[in-house]
Amino acid sequence: ADVNGLRVVAARVAAEGRDALLALGDHVRDRLGRLGVVVLGAEWEGKATLLVSLTPDLVAAKRLHAGDLVKALAAQVGGRGGGKPNTAQAGLPDVASLEGALAAAVAAVKGSDKGI
Repeated sequence: ADVNGLRVVAARVAAEGRDALLALGDHVRDRLGRLGVVVLGAEWEGKATLLVSLTPDLVAAKRLHAGDLVKALAAQVGGRGGGKPNTAQAGLPDVASLEGALAAAVAAVKGSDKGI
């Protein structure tokens, strides 16, 4: 999706664990190059996890903060999270909440973008 000139990729993915999810997030972020926001949701061992990763230009410009964004998304579905400006993750209460968090990603990016 395109939000204020930002390319937002929000998707549920298959990942075998935290490291695999982080690696996938890094790969998608690197493919976007610049002005990119990656929001990935995955489930393993019955736990739902949300990952937000930002391209370096957005972090440098302080347009978005991954920790703030993941915290806002998780809060909408009863989860908790946080992290660094470039990468952050959240635990969600159940697998069903993944879809709601991912669906809210575009609106959350629009609401959090400090570059407009």
